[in-house]
This record gives sequence, C-alpha cells and structure tokens, in this order.
Amino acid sequence: MITYILLSGLPPFNGQSDQEIMRKVRSGQFSFEDKAWQNISENAKGFITQLLTYKKDERPTAQQAL
Repeated sequence: MITYILLSGLPPFNGQSDQEIMRKVRSGQFSFEDKAWQNISENAKGFITQLLTYKKDERPTAQQAL
C-alpha cells in the first residue's frame, strides 16, 4: 500500500465505510485508472499488483527478489 500511495498520492482501497474498504482489500479490488498512473511504468504497476496480493503465500518474498 505504501508504494501505491507514494507513486500516486492515493490509497489503493477506497470506500464509503470501513466495511466497504475491507471488502475491497479482501477481494483485491484496486485499479490504476486514475490520471496519476498515466506516466507510471507497467513494471511498477506489476510490482504493486504482486505486493497487493491478499493471500500472503502468493506474494513475492525477499528471497525471490534475489
């Protein structure tokens, strides 16, 4: 989430209530549709997508980065 916010200035999961935000977190609903993402590389978007994967076993590990 921090990388998403640093690159766009926006949180990846928005909603009208905490329940709505948590539903989006659990379902992995986020996008790169905002104008802030126009000049961000596809590599950066792919990296963020991997980091925001809900299931921890499916996220990259530090060992995989080596």
